[in-house]
Amino acid sequence: MSKEINNSDFGESNHFDLKDINRIIEGKNNNICNSILADYVTQFNNSVQKQTERTQLLNAELIATREASREYALQRQAELNAEAYTRALRTSPFLFDNIVAALSSLCGNPTYNSTTNEDSLNDYVRDILGHDLQVRDQTRQGLSSNSSSAEHGHAGEIDIQIRNNGKPIGIYEGLRLDGIDKKEIFNHIIKATINYNPQGVKEVFVVAYVRNQDRLFGDFWNKYMDCAKEYKASIPEYEIYWDEVEEDTGLSAVRSIRGIYNIDGVEHNVHLMAVKLMR
Repeated sequence: MSKEINNSDFGESNHFDLKDINRIIEGKNNNICNSILADYVTQFNNSVQKQTERTQLLNAELIATREASREYALQRQAELNAEAYTRALRTSPFLFDNIVAALSSLCGNPTYNSTTNEDSLNDYVRDILGHDLQVRDQTRQGLSSNSSSAEHGHAGEIDIQIRNNGKPIGIYEGLRLDGIDKKEIFNHIIKATINYNPQGVKEVFVVAYVRNQDRLFGDFWNKYMDCAKEYKASIPEYEIYWDEVEEDTGLSAVRSIRGIYNIDGVEHNVHLMAVKLMR
C-alpha cells in the first residue's frame, strides 16, 4: 500500500533517504521510488531556491533601508548642528564676545580716535565682526525715528545687522558721544530696540564711541548707565529692566550692562556698551 508524501514524513530536518521511501511505499519497484524521490527533490530544491531569492530580496531591502536611514541620520545631525550653532549665536556669549573683541581692537587702534566720524567707526567694527560673522551695514528697515519720515512710512537704517545663514541674529547701533546727551542716547535705544527691529531680533547692542573722556571714562560710564536707566518706553511691554551689575568684558575701556525688554511677549536682550577712544 502507498500513502501521500508530506514533509512530516521526513522529520523537521527535511532530510530523507531510500529507507524513508521504502517505508512509505510498500510493494513498489525501485523505478517508482526513484521517480517519487526525483519529484520530491525537485519540489524541495524549488522551494529552497524561492526561499533563497526571498532572503536575498529582504537583505537587499534591509541594506537599502539602513543606507537611507544612515543618510537621513547624517542629514538630520547636520541640521541639528546648524540649529545648535544658531542658538549659540542668539544666546549672546559668542556674539557678545565678538563685539567686545571688535571694540577692543577699535580702542587700541590710534588711526580710529576722537576725530574719526561715526560712519568710519561703524565700518571698522563691521569689518572686524565680518571675520567670523555675516554682517550688513546701513540696512534699511523698520521706521525712521525722524518724525517726518515715520509719518510717511520711510524706512530707517540700522548701523550693522548681524546674520547667520541670512537670518538676522543681532542689531548693532553706534553713536559718538563726548558727554551725556540724554536725547541722543534715548533716540538710539528706541531705534535699536523698537523702530529698526521689526523682526524682533533678540540681541541688540547700543554702543557709544566715547571721545575726549580718556581720563574720566569711568565717571562717564557711571553717568551713561544712570541716564539709560531713566529711559521710559512709550509702551509698557517695551520697558527695559537693567541688570544690577555690569557684564564682564575683561576690559576697563570697554564696558557693558544688559537690559531685558519684551516684544510680542518674548524676552529680548539689549546691551548698553561704551568704548573709550584715543585722543
